[in-house]
Amino acid sequence: MTDESVKARIERGDWVTLDEAFPELVPSDLLDSIAITSIDAERMGGIPNITKAIEAGSDLERLGWEFIVPGHPAYYEGWEPLLGAQTAQAARELFVGFREEWGQIDAVVRRALASNEWQTQKIEGLSATPVESCVWDSLRLCWEGETTFTDTFPDVMTVVPNAKGGGTHHVPLRLFQIRQVSTVPDASVPKTVALTNRTTRSPSESGCLAAELAREFWLDEGEEYRSGDGKQAKCMNFVQGGLVAAGYEQMSKSGLSPIIKRESKRIRDEKAQFRDGSEKV
Repeated sequence: MTDESVKARIERGDWVTLDEAFPELVPSDLLDSIAITSIDAERMGGIPNITKAIEAGSDLERLGWEFIVPGHPAYYEGWEPLLGAQTAQAARELFVGFREEWGQIDAVVRRALASNEWQTQKIEGLSATPVESCVWDSLRLCWEGETTFTDTFPDVMTVVPNAKGGGTHHVPLRLFQIRQVSTVPDASVPKTVALTNRTTRSPSESGCLAAELAREFWLDEGEEYRSGDGKQAKCMNFVQGGLVAAGYEQMSKSGLSPIIKRESKRIRDEKAQFRDGSEKV
């Protein structure tokens, strides 16, 4: 199936397995960045080979030399200490760069899936069970890279907390399917009602942005806070800076403080809901 056909199915509002849809969720700048790193790593056997060598404590100075002459893994003729040192340093930099780039992709994709723009289902045999969007805030996406980069991200796994006893387990992306909500409007509910039925009045644009910024801060820094630990003040500074950068006036402390506290509580409630329903995943 081509990338175009996957994109067309998404735009049509079809259910698409997450492993198929995943490349469409990765921003082009992050795709380009991790592609460059992965391609640079191919001369050393690819990111998986570098990771294996680093985790095993292997000699990084000889990493990749066996790939110079295919079929001769012990070939080191012409090896020089200087080149070996450069090889080891390059391997470490590629390893770190890949981890950082994948961390950004993980965060961006999960943030998208945790929004109200997508519906998610867990595929179980011939049936599918709905998954709450907020669940993605508590999951993690894991990928070890590939020997030759293909931009399809094969074998990405979802790291899911165990319902009991702690620890985690891995679920392949192919066992989830997603659908873009914006392409599947609910004809029975007017759009204006669907957007405003949670509150008695529509919040201001700056208030909406403040809530988004506060949520971003709490997700990055942790939603728990204690009196006097400075996290509320730090969050407030982050939100005010974001408002100004977006062209809005700063909000009053009395107006912003409830938003900050509400978003912290909302995340705590979402995580509690996930823990209660995690056995369904």
